[in-house]
Amino acid sequence: MKLAIWTKSPPKIQAIKKACKKYPHLAWKDITFISEAISSWVWDMPLSLEENMKWAKNRAQWMKDLLESSWNTADYYIWMEGWWMLVWDQGFLLWVVCVIDNNCKHHYGFSNTIELPEEIQKRLYINKEELWPIMDELTGKHRTKDWEGCIWTWTENIYTRETEFMWAFICAISPFFNIFYK
Repeated sequence: MKLAIWTKSPPKIQAIKKACKKYPHLAWKDITFISEAISSWVWDMPLSLEENMKWAKNRAQWMKDLLESSWNTADYYIWMEGWWMLVWDQGFLLWVVCVIDNNCKHHYGFSNTIELPEEIQKRLYINKEELWPIMDELTGKHRTKDWEGCIWTWTENIYTRETEFMWAFICAISPFFNIFYK
């Protein structure tokens, strides 16, 4: 089985690999992972659930089309995205995974959600800043997004980006295998 992941981000790749070891329908399979870093042509921080789902599906489809045009195919194409959204007057951070199969059938999985600290919400919403430079500045670390991420900082080292993407992927891949979706 081949899984194509549209990222070179270590936490995202590790999330999919760990999820495959945990998920019963994939744990026993010999899986080849194809990892590609492809420009998304859009801002990296969508602002609504609908926008994020649309982008995630489109990006997974673009990857499928791109790989197939070079005669390289996979069984499933995966796009992962973290974003924040405003609900009433409060910002929330969450993650989505979209998985597309060879028949262009797709499913989504979502992570846990965490409320954004008020100051960060203001910088994102009013100043239109990206989250990762803000987190690097606040934590004094470089490229937080490539490792534990802000969820790790805000949950006192309990959740990581990898953990969030792992569970979201399991939720997105399950409908392809679970009898209740047939």
